[in-house]
Amino acid sequence: MAAKRAAAIVRRPVWRPFCLLQLCSSPFGGHFGCRKCAATKMVARRKSSPIIMGEFFFARRLLNIFCSGFFAINSVWKKLILLFMRKFLESLDFARLSHLESSQLMRRHFDDIASLDQSLLTDERVESYLQQLKTKHAEFNLALVQVRKNEETERIEVLDETRDRAFSVLKRAVKLSTLADTDAECIAAESLQTLLYAYRKTDRLNYEAETIAIDNLIRDLEGEKYASKVTLLSLKKYVTRLKTANTEFKALFGERIQTIASDVTYDAKMLRNEMAGQYAEFTDYIVAMSQALDTPEYNLLLNLINTARKYYADMLSKRLATRDSVE
Repeated sequence: MAAKRAAAIVRRPVWRPFCLLQLCSSPFGGHFGCRKCAATKMVARRKSSPIIMGEFFFARRLLNIFCSGFFAINSVWKKLILLFMRKFLESLDFARLSHLESSQLMRRHFDDIASLDQSLLTDERVESYLQQLKTKHAEFNLALVQVRKNEETERIEVLDETRDRAFSVLKRAVKLSTLADTDAECIAAESLQTLLYAYRKTDRLNYEAETIAIDNLIRDLEGEKYASKVTLLSLKKYVTRLKTANTEFKALFGERIQTIASDVTYDAKMLRNEMAGQYAEFTDYIVAMSQALDTPEYNLLLNLINTARKYYADMLSKRLATRDSVE
C-alpha cells in the first residue's frame, strides 16, 4: 500500500517552479495551508516515503545553493559598478612629504585653481577653505625661512666656554695648592677643595643654572669663611677671572632673552599639522560634492587636485623604491 502511494506521488507534477521557490523560502517546505501543493503532502508523508523525501530535500538544497550563488554574484557586480562610478581622491601620504614639498603642493593647488574660469567657482565654502589654506600656508612659509639661530647665539657659546675655562683653571689652581710647602696653605687648599667639590658639575648645567651656581660660588669665595684662604693661596686673580666671565655672559644672555621675547617665532611642525588638517577637510568636501552633485565646478577641482597629488605620490614611490634598492 505504501509503495502504491509513493508511486502515485511520483507521477504527480510535484516539481513545479512555483513550489520550489516556496520550498526555498519556507523552513518546512511547501505552501502553508495549501492542500493542493504536492510538496506539502510529501512532507506529511515523509515517514511512509523516505526515498522521495530524500530526493525532495536534495532538490531544495541544490536550489538554495544556486540562488545564493546568483545573488552573491549580482551583489559583487553592483559593488563593482558603484565603485567604478564613485569619485575618488588620489592617495597621497602627506606625512611623508618634507616641509618644502608640502609647501610646494599647496602652491601647486593654488596656482591650478587660479587658472580656472573663476565664474565656475560659485561655492562660498570652497572660497572659504582656500582662504584659510592660503593664510596657514603663508605662516608655514615664514616658519620655513625663519632664522633659527640667532646672531648672538655664537657669542653666547663663546662666553660660556670662557667661563667654563675660568672655572676649570680655578679648580686646578686649588688642587695644585694642596701641594704647598706650609701646612697652613695645605689646610686652606683642602678647605677650598671641599667647597669646590659641591660645585663639581657646574660646567655641565644649562646656561641659567650654571650662572646661578657660579654666582653662589663667588659669593662663598668672597665671604668671611673663605676670603682669607683665597688671599693666602694667591687665588684672587682666578676668582676675579671667573666672576668677570660670568658677568659678561649674564649681560649678553639677558639681552638675547629680551630680543627673543619681542620677536615673533613660528613652530613649523605645528603649523604644518594645522595646514594638513585644513587641507584634508577641503579635499573631503570637494570629493563629497563632486559625488553628490557631479557638476563641472567640483569635477574640475577634483581633477586638478588629483593631478597634483598623483605627481607627488609617484615621487614618493620612486624615492621609496630607490631607498629599497640601495639597502
